[in-house]
Amino acid sequence: MCAGCHGLDGRGAEHAPNIVNNPKLQGFSDNQISAIVSNGVPETAMPPFRSLGAPGIKNVVAYLRRLQGSRQQAALRGDPLKGKSIFFGNAGCSTCHMAEAVGGFLGPELSEYAGNHSPEEARSAITDPAENTTWRKTDLVAVTVDGQSISGIARNQDNFSVQLQTPNGDFYFFQKSQLRCLEHQPKPVMPSDYASTLSREEIDHLVSYLMSMAGGKKRDHGYQDND
Repeated sequence: MCAGCHGLDGRGAEHAPNIVNNPKLQGFSDNQISAIVSNGVPETAMPPFRSLGAPGIKNVVAYLRRLQGSRQQAALRGDPLKGKSIFFGNAGCSTCHMAEAVGGFLGPELSEYAGNHSPEEARSAITDPAENTTWRKTDLVAVTVDGQSISGIARNQDNFSVQLQTPNGDFYFFQKSQLRCLEHQPKPVMPSDYASTLSREEIDHLVSYLMSMAGGKKRDHGYQDND
């Protein structure tokens, strides 16, 4: 019954949060999780499941631990402060991504990234984004009939119109009939060479920074401590 709200893999769905990669829930004891399953969470959509009985609840907790273990987070070898410097410095991540309310607009905001991703997933997204990210926005150059050129990411596009967002966050809406041409840029939006341009240690630092942003906050996600 848990999958109906939390998703088949426990990583969240429309009605309930991620219970696999949630840093706070990972830190709960088995007894705390058992109490949540048994008693529910008042004033939330989480109902009590006392009817499962003690053996059933124990099995649910054991299965959740298996899900969490299948994505067991390796010990973070990096320094998050050095990672922050890399994020906003030589790696150029902040050109496109925002973190802690600072950065660019073209890529996904990453302050909450660790709430839904493991360190291994973060590392893979950095070193091989083509295979490990779902961000597939198209980099376009729109040239108007009067010769004005606008470069940006296609936020919305259909057969008749296109909406672009430029690196500084501005939006432009064009009817395609107003354009002289609309060119797709051959370069990838997400750099694909971090595995060679950053050292292993720098990537460790960067991953540690991404993980620390969620880990350093009190992230309830609708749950309350039961101790």
